[in-house]
Amino acid sequence: MTYRLFIAAVFMLAIYGAVRWVKGRGMPTELAPLEMKVGDLPMTLGEWKGESIALDPDIFKGTGATMICDRSYRDRGGRTVSVHLAVFADIGDGHGLPHSPEICYPNNGWSLGEPKYLPLDQGDATKNLAEFVKAEQQGRAAYVLFWYQIDGRTYTTTDQQKSLILACRGRAFRPPSVKVMLQTDATTPDEAERTLKSFADLIYAWTRGFH
Repeated sequence: MTYRLFIAAVFMLAIYGAVRWVKGRGMPTELAPLEMKVGDLPMTLGEWKGESIALDPDIFKGTGATMICDRSYRDRGGRTVSVHLAVFADIGDGHGLPHSPEICYPNNGWSLGEPKYLPLDQGDATKNLAEFVKAEQQGRAAYVLFWYQIDGRTYTTTDQQKSLILACRGRAFRPPSVKVMLQTDATTPDEAERTLKSFADLIYAWTRGFH
């Protein structure tokens, strides 16, 4: 009887191992060596001039990010855009976007409006989208534009993230996940959208080649 139980246990372990192997077959487990750093982002983007923002080491540690860059950019017209770049080496099995603004803002007392999706590719309104949303807190309004990207391809949902992760099967290394979040204050949503979109086009031209 003991021998039969042992054989059954070995059989079940073999099935479990086979399932795990099939599930992860061909998925790279080692991060591709990074040749770029988020801090390499140019301080001048078009007519925008950047200024670094110091980040609390405890906050950086809590994000789980490999690297982070926070900056404030201003153009000659006085418009200001806050920039948050983060690189994540490990996003697990794709469940949940790392530190999604859709969770972080409400957790900090902000209410979010209905999202709108803006294309970052010129001439293609269906690919490489970013999410634009209005955030409000105690009478103050801020506007946020964000996206995540893997291999330069953007996503804003967990389903899109999973698809991009699965697309890495068969490769020797897996690329990192890059988060880009922009925020600005403006008198109207249309003004905020124009400001963030014009800046996003510039920064995406740089981040899409992140490797």
